[in-house]
Amino acid sequence: MAIKIFDFECINGHRFEGSFASLAEMQEQLEAGLVRCPVCDAKEVKKLPTAAHISEAAAKKHRRRELQFAAEALMREVSKAAENAEDVGENLAREARRMHRGETPRRLVKGQCTEEEARELLEEGIGLLPVPESSGKTLN
Repeated sequence: MAIKIFDFECINGHRFEGSFASLAEMQEQLEAGLVRCPVCDAKEVKKLPTAAHISEAAAKKHRRRELQFAAEALMREVSKAAENAEDVGENLAREARRMHRGETPRRLVKGQCTEEEARELLEEGIGLLPVPESSGKTLN
């Protein structure tokens, strides 16, 4: 099945592309407010005029670019969050539980925990984003 690629522009003037299985799927998602700007997250977007035919190879290339863009955007957001988070060091699991139980104010924290502690937190319904350490580099 060929992927349909459409051009969009958000209310803030950011232009971006979106991939859909069909024109109908794009229209449904657009009307439901599911098409959002990857730069500012605005849901007020409009479809721009676009080419009618996209080859399968071009669609695959576009998808790779789109995935790379998403990964880069995610890392920017993770880095931004890490810059603003309070470092609680090895007390991450304990602090996360205290916030979850309402014993301390909710805030953005970062720190270290074991894989087992991370699994337990997730099982307890406590959200976290495990980010592995990489060659001594930190996110902040």
